[in-house]
Amino acid sequence: MSASCLPHVCLMSASCLPHVCLMSASCLPHVCLMSASCLPHVCLMSASCLPHVCLMSASCLPHVCLMSASCLPHVCLMSASCLPHVC
Repeated sequence: MSASCLPHVCLMSASCLPHVCLMSASCLPHVCLMSASCLPHVCLMSASCLPHVCLMSASCLPHVCLMSASCLPHVCLMSASCLPHVC
C-alpha cells in the first residue's frame, strides 16, 4: 500500500489508504481494482485481471470475496504475506 509496491500495485487515490483503490489498466496483469469506494477492504471488478487476481464483487465486505479457486495462491489479501502481489 505504498510506492514500494509498484509495479505490482498502482495506487491512484491517496484517500483509499490505508487500503487499496486502483483504477488503471496499466497495472495489468498484476492487480486491477476498479472501485470508487473500496473501503474498508478491497473490491476487484475485472475478469481481465486473470490469472493473478480474479475477484468480482461490488461489495466484498467484510472481507475479499474470491470467485474462483484458480486465483490462488496469487491473492492473499489482508495479510502482509501477500507481497509482492498485493500491498
